[in-house]
Amino acid sequence: MGSKDKFDIIFYYSGIPLPAMLEVVDCASKNGKKCLLLIDDRGTADLKIDKSLVSYEVRYLNVSCGSAFTRLLNLAKLIPRIFQIICGELKTSGLVMSSNFDTLFKVFLVSFVKKFEIRHQIRDLHPLQLSSTFFAKTIQMVERVMLKRVSMLMVSSKGFFDSYYSKIYDGEMIVLENIPRSDVWKGFEKKRFKSNELIIGFIGIIRYKRSILKLIKAVESLSKKGLNVKVKFAGGSLGDDLRDITSNISDMSLFEFHGPFIYSQDIQRLHSDIDIIFAVYDEHDLNCKLALPNKIYESMITKIPVLVAANTYVGNQVVKLGIGDEVSIDCELDLEKKLQCIFSNKENWFTRSLENLESDLTSEIYRKYRIALNRSVDV
Repeated sequence: MGSKDKFDIIFYYSGIPLPAMLEVVDCASKNGKKCLLLIDDRGTADLKIDKSLVSYEVRYLNVSCGSAFTRLLNLAKLIPRIFQIICGELKTSGLVMSSNFDTLFKVFLVSFVKKFEIRHQIRDLHPLQLSSTFFAKTIQMVERVMLKRVSMLMVSSKGFFDSYYSKIYDGEMIVLENIPRSDVWKGFEKKRFKSNELIIGFIGIIRYKRSILKLIKAVESLSKKGLNVKVKFAGGSLGDDLRDITSNISDMSLFEFHGPFIYSQDIQRLHSDIDIIFAVYDEHDLNCKLALPNKIYESMITKIPVLVAANTYVGNQVVKLGIGDEVSIDCELDLEKKLQCIFSNKENWFTRSLENLESDLTSEIYRKYRIALNRSVDV
């Protein structure tokens, strides 16, 4: 590859990037940068990339998510490949953007033999980053050293910076939220309100089994009471999660499973017939406590109320904005009681939520997002 073909920016992401992460690559490409998207392919079909929207090169690197020994072997195999790509195909003083500890580690090693800028984009925190064990402290110490070579840190939730990165990083930080592309939602129309049914949508990677199992139990219990409540799942799953989930279903007629989807092509259709966005994740997961998932923004865009986990940052935001409700998975019947209350008082509950959703919640968020997005790829 000649020097004229070398890349301005290499984006190195672990797993299929979220739509908001792909928009960072899109933004750089539209700003005239020659981009390469490298993806550690974990073999899990959680999301798919819409190739019609891609104007840059995408390469997949096979990654085995097995035992610790397998992961070490895999790391040893990938490091030379990353060296080859960055050293051979990145322009002098170009930019590499990493996305988690693993990708940052490999990029950090290459930075000793080639000069380039590193920026680090975070969509989630790993349990080890928030733990106090000896091994976790060691990982945090290594990350602190690596971050000294990072010129810009991008976090999807300010809670990530306040609770973790502020202690180990003192460089430039911007908040780049998990906001969906506005053009993808253009012309969206949701179903008309029906008082005799309630359709719940779990749209995204099917994980947080504890919450999902509580949802299944609540819906089946409400069905036995004569309430027409159903759930639509759409998205891939990790490992045996889907099999474990479906094995706990007694009445499959109450549940739909649509599998992996292409966000830009399918997201409107998947939301068009649901009444509530279900984003009740694990309130004991420290990452979930601090995250601002894209579901809160999808709620604002679609004007569909959202259910989220209690005792979390996003839970506080949803209650404060009045665009849905929070649920504690710890309380055995909280979800069932909440859904029954919503169904029984559906018109009033939805009226209150919709009044708040109809206010212009997204304009200021998108304004700040566009500024942050351009800053993130400004080279």
